[in-house]
Amino acid sequence: MDEEPILEHGRPLPRGFVLVKKGNVYITRQARKLTLSDGYQLFRVHDSKDRLIGLACPSHIYDAVLLLEAATREDRAASVLRKDALDNTRARDALTRLFPSISVAEIDPIVKRAFEKGSGCIGRAGQIGLEERVGLAVWSHVRHKYTEYDTLLRKGMDREAARLKVRGDIQRIYKKWGGDEKLLKARKGPGAKSRGRGGKAGSKRVKRVGKAQIKKATNPAMTAKVKTSGKRNAKGSGRTSSRRKR
Repeated sequence: MDEEPILEHGRPLPRGFVLVKKGNVYITRQARKLTLSDGYQLFRVHDSKDRLIGLACPSHIYDAVLLLEAATREDRAASVLRKDALDNTRARDALTRLFPSISVAEIDPIVKRAFEKGSGCIGRAGQIGLEERVGLAVWSHVRHKYTEYDTLLRKGMDREAARLKVRGDIQRIYKKWGGDEKLLKARKGPGAKSRGRGGKAGSKRVKRVGKAQIKKATNPAMTAKVKTSGKRNAKGSGRTSSRRKR
């Protein structure tokens, strides 16, 4: 991926740039997209503990992004609601298909807890398939509602030991509801840890920023010129290297 240099804590932003604080996915995505498409350098801004706090982009691009965000806010919110409703419908359909003997009263609590937006639960883990997410959601629901798991934790039992102790009880209910054995096999290991939603995030190559790069960032034409010059220098160094070999 393209490099996004880091502006360390205490270093001023390039002239004409502003901080886009992280938190609004839409604004961050659009700021990155428009900055790069206009030929400017984008910077990652870190705090004193080297944690990412946002991006630095040209102020005129940030102003345009804010206008765009306000103009599309209602449509995007409606789109999210439609997508969430569709996701929940698919989850319910998969739940009744994979667990044909499950009580109707169990369905809504499972879907609401595991698939609710922003919950951080297994149902929102996009890196695994829907059937596995449903299977894990049912497993978790049974563990908390129909076993002594939470009581064991309150009494001080280790989490993995508690999971191992109630595993047989979960399996019995799981099978009673018609759960497929293949879904049980996804539970590896005696304690069967649930998988979180994050997974391994794709990472961008980063580097620390020097004054020359900050100056270059304010002028897209200069950035393009330097890139072209770099390619020519690389070709030249290749010819020099071949001559030396001869």
